[in-house]
Amino acid sequence: MHEKNLMVLDQGREGLGRFSDLGATYNIVLIHEASDALSFLKRLPVDVILLKDQMSGMDALEFLMNLQDLRSSAMAVVLCRDRFPASLPEMPNVCFLKEPISNDELYQFLTELEYFPRRSQKTH
Repeated sequence: MHEKNLMVLDQGREGLGRFSDLGATYNIVLIHEASDALSFLKRLPVDVILLKDQMSGMDALEFLMNLQDLRSSAMAVVLCRDRFPASLPEMPNVCFLKEPISNDELYQFLTELEYFPRRSQKTH
């Protein structure tokens, strides 16, 4: 039985669905729109949220600010294709990873997060 819930915010063209193999460890919730993700978070708890730095309809910063209000204990892992955001406010439970990243690398990172929580870090 799975103990952790992982939300994958995948707008289709970004390809985050490739991480669905993590379903062996996590209950995975696949959401396509940021606004739907926020509505879901109002109703049910999620431990980790995986999202891209660039989304349509809502930028990642706006999503993360809303996340802090809704589920401050949830860990957000933001995948960045080009570069890490330079001017973000200090946000607890937010980590930035550089794309591309493999399924195994992400799994290892998430496992490390469970044992050694990070606070608003940029990781390579």
